[in-house]
Amino acid sequence: MISWPFDSTVTADGNGNPLYSKTYSADVLARILSKYFRNGVFGDQSDNLQVVEDAGMNVTVKPGDALINGRHCYEESERTLAVQAAHATLDRIDTVVLRLDLSVSVLAADLYVVEGTAAATPTAPSLTRNASVYELGLSDLFIAKATTAIPQHRITDTRLNSARCGVVASVIGDTDTTAYYAQIASDLASFQAVQQAAFTAWFETARATLDGDTAGSLLNLIQRQSPVDLSVILPAAGWSDQAPYTQTASVDGVLATDVPLVDAALDADTATAQAQLLAYGCIGRVQAADGQITAVCLEDRPETDLPLRLRVIRGIRAEDPSGTTELTASMITAGDGESVQTRLDAHEALILEGVPRETATGETVTVYPLTGTELAVTVRAAAAQEGSGAPSLENRRPITGRAAVTVHHGETDYTLTPPTLLYGVAGAEDTIHNLGAVSHRTQYVAFTGTESWAVPTSGIQTETEARFYRTPSVAMADAAHGLCDAFPWDGAIDLTPAVWGERIGKLTTSANLQVIVLKSRLAGWSDAWTSTQKINAFKAFLAAQHALGTPVQLVYERAAALAETAAAVPLAAADGANALSADAGEVTVTYAAFVPRVLETMRADTAALRGELTGTQTDLAGTQAELTAAREDMAAVREALSEVAAAGLDAPVDGAYIHYATGVPTAYAGYNYVTLPCAPGETLYLTARVSGTGVALAVFYDAAMAYLGYDKKGASTAVVYTDEPTVVPAGAAFVRVTTTAVVPVAVKRTMITATAVRAAAAEARLTDAETRLAAAEAAGAEDLFDRAAWRERVADEQQKNDFRWNTPFDKAYITFTFDDCSDDVNIVADVFAAAGAPVCLSVPPSRLPTVTQSGETGLEVCRRVVANGGEILAHSFDILTASSTDADYEAILVDTRRDLAAAGFSVQGIIESGNGGDELTADYGKAVRYLRPYYRYSDRYGRGTGAEQYDNPRTYLKTTAAANHAAVDAAVAGHAWLIFASHRIDLAEPTATGTTRALVEDLLAYIAGLGAAVQIVTFAGMYAKFRSSVLERAVAALEA
Repeated sequence: MISWPFDSTVTADGNGNPLYSKTYSADVLARILSKYFRNGVFGDQSDNLQVVEDAGMNVTVKPGDALINGRHCYEESERTLAVQAAHATLDRIDTVVLRLDLSVSVLAADLYVVEGTAAATPTAPSLTRNASVYELGLSDLFIAKATTAIPQHRITDTRLNSARCGVVASVIGDTDTTAYYAQIASDLASFQAVQQAAFTAWFETARATLDGDTAGSLLNLIQRQSPVDLSVILPAAGWSDQAPYTQTASVDGVLATDVPLVDAALDADTATAQAQLLAYGCIGRVQAADGQITAVCLEDRPETDLPLRLRVIRGIRAEDPSGTTELTASMITAGDGESVQTRLDAHEALILEGVPRETATGETVTVYPLTGTELAVTVRAAAAQEGSGAPSLENRRPITGRAAVTVHHGETDYTLTPPTLLYGVAGAEDTIHNLGAVSHRTQYVAFTGTESWAVPTSGIQTETEARFYRTPSVAMADAAHGLCDAFPWDGAIDLTPAVWGERIGKLTTSANLQVIVLKSRLAGWSDAWTSTQKINAFKAFLAAQHALGTPVQLVYERAAALAETAAAVPLAAADGANALSADAGEVTVTYAAFVPRVLETMRADTAALRGELTGTQTDLAGTQAELTAAREDMAAVREALSEVAAAGLDAPVDGAYIHYATGVPTAYAGYNYVTLPCAPGETLYLTARVSGTGVALAVFYDAAMAYLGYDKKGASTAVVYTDEPTVVPAGAAFVRVTTTAVVPVAVKRTMITATAVRAAAAEARLTDAETRLAAAEAAGAEDLFDRAAWRERVADEQQKNDFRWNTPFDKAYITFTFDDCSDDVNIVADVFAAAGAPVCLSVPPSRLPTVTQSGETGLEVCRRVVANGGEILAHSFDILTASSTDADYEAILVDTRRDLAAAGFSVQGIIESGNGGDELTADYGKAVRYLRPYYRYSDRYGRGTGAEQYDNPRTYLKTTAAANHAAVDAAVAGHAWLIFASHRIDLAEPTATGTTRALVEDLLAYIAGLGAAVQIVTFAGMYAKFRSSVLERAVAALEA
């Protein structure tokens, strides 16, 4: 046993060195102190080791003392700590810690910044607490995406949080406080008695005083509570230069005691009102002082003059020129407090009534509600199968019910419990609302073995089956549903599936549930199946299942939903992004939207819609110019036609025909031909009689009457053409048509010239453009704020995937992709996590269960990669070739994404299967048609189709470090996007398609050394930053 303190007995060794009989190490002293005092900072000064803001990405830690596991730590002066740069697209939470490190190489305590993980919903990093290292969390730093500073409101002080830090205090608990408590309790009771007596006496006096006249006076006083309406204009140039932006304006009549109600005084002009409304959305709060107000904008300041209406309410007495009223005891009643609370509740309800409500639906939704307001969440209980695969004879319940539904809200789970099971069969999903509303479209019946049964005596099923009947408790079933799709009939003979549907369950039109549980479709079995022995055996089976607590059940759909009530589970909105999902299917969330974010979205939508309107106007102007040019061409052609007609070139020439091979007129009695002008692309409809193998129906010439060719000719017997279509070839200016005198030449034209078609098309486009312009102008301000319609238009435009990079690349961008999710994928995740860089994994869904070299599954590693900012891309081991069917395209391109999405991944891109062999024979146009609805990008599926977003070629990692460095240097010099690919990372030597860990780590270190000249990104990062559709580019051009 170790005990202390004791004096040592001093002796000496053979060399005269002193030897002490009692020695104590630092661990002993630390152990003693830790038994008396709790870990934490000392509470004698409020700013002991407090973390405060500093310039840029720095924070300052104030001087102070702390105790960790018996070790005393103190900082004598202020310390400045540097914080890592913010992530470009994701938020992060870092923690400032005081770390005690007992490692032999350290043996000290010091201050550090522990970097958190960037994420859509970031969390503070865990504290390290083990035998060697123990950390106290002094504060959490919220590092907003792309920020360059850490303001004080982003610093959360955790010193008083005992789980993270705490305050040093004695842990000895043997002080007897009974006497102190008794004295305090006695004093408190005495104080309450005195105060209660005083209040009772006052109240009785007030009630006796409130006769009719006094009450009337009080009513008049209340009615004279008058509102005061004021106004002010905040000019755009009056705001301060730095956030938070402020502006102080003079307002006659406002008092420092006023709490003004503020609204925008919108202009009658729609465009001006829209600008004023956006400016009003920037206002965070308004404070009053005598004769003036101060407005504060937290993030953005208005860019236009903003007129405001102010209303203040204060008591006024006509006989009191000072404008104030003193309330006395005789003016108060016991119910006034309740009345004030009622009015307060009404005002809060009125405020919330003006907040826009929005709705979002999906398997996982992220919304931005007003903090503290109630979220309305409805969950669709999707069908869940009991077990896997097709149900066997022992498993007659392919669908299982849900006794509860869990809603995930951030890191908190809420349980919704319906009064009865939710089945939610496909097509008839049940729902449950967090405020207690339950809708049942599905119910079930259970069999006990005592049901009635019968054997058909007529029809095709005669004596080939036995039916057991069970009537549902509510006879409101839908006769068209309730059949068990997963349990087909046995046998090979088709028993009218249109009637019986090949199910074991059926609902009759009388709304009684009819269940067929014994049946046969094999000839010669009728005697066996209708015997009492067989029926009793099955009844015994049903009874046994019932006794075991696993009765045979059949779920059916009700004709109308049944409304029930469950216990309400309120969900309050948290600050910022709120992520919600459920374990049973889709969630629909209705919420009071956070107004600044709504205004931001509306501002972006409005700007884009204005860009579309401007584009339409530009199209209109171009179309009008085209129409003018076409009309001028038309006039010139008509003039030329008039000259031709005046010259008599279109008069028939008798006694000759045109030879098909030479185009030369040949004399022959009984024939004639006519010469007419024509235009390339024109369609002529010819009526003529042609006889003879050398005679042409139509021969074409250029403007110099040089022979160009013919269309159709005669035969040994006469051929009569009636409205025979012929298209004028390129370069043709004239046509000669031959016929006999028996049938005169007749020519019908679809147009006079090609310019007439151009003019008609231009006129049609002009009409369409004018119609679209009129519709856009008529929509006005209302259409500018129709966000749902606008989003549909944007979605339609983006669905076309008419892709371009919207701006030139400002640096080199590098993307790393590793294919197949092999057993070494955990090494890939480790290497890139250590480098703080994202990586893309192209994953065949079949590889998700793969056990990796770390013991993790492929699914677990993929989730880790996504948490570190990486991306999951679809991939398949199957290859599309020239012989691939539609089902192959569906399986390789679509099913892979569905399977990955079912595993919880957001998949926006796909990597092509193959290695430059048979896949080159695939129909890439067809592949792109399959990709468009599901993927934003691909590596090589866009080959030859012009769909650039599906054609982002990758290059395999090189086999030497020098070659890898050269590829990166070339990308830096050209501001290019370089996509590296590989399959494995654990090879001993690099190959053409695989690499080594050492080469990858070297390359990552080389890229890091290049600094701001290069950035490692995912596919999603590139397309979020640079990708745009036609409409998005038009808006960007207008904004520029």
